Amino acid sequence: MFKDANPMLLVLIICPLLSLAFGAAGAWLRHRMRYGLCISFLLPLLFIAVNLPTLAGNIDSWLMYGLFYVSISYFAYKITSRIDIRLKQPK
Repeated sequence: MFKDANPMLLVLIICPLLSLAFGAAGAWLRHRMRYGLCISFLLPLLFIAVNLPTLAGNIDSWLMYGLFYVSISYFAYKITSRIDIRLKQPK
C-alpha cells in the first residue's frame, strides 16, 4: 500500500496519528496510560529496525521520534481522559 509513498509520510503523518489513537485508547481502557505510551515509543522501530546495523546507526533518531510520539500520545491521553464516556442514566 505504501510501497511508492514518501517515507516522510509515515514519519510525519501516519505514526503521529497512530500515537494519537494509542493515547486515546489508553484513556478509554480504564485509564491505562503506560500501554499507549509504550506502544508509541516503539512506533519508530517499524521503519528504523530494518536490520541491526541500521538500528545501531539510528538509535538517536529512534529516541527522538519515540519521545515525540510519546508526547503526542500523552497529550491525547490527557485530553481524552477528561471526557466522561459513561452513559448517563436518567433519575
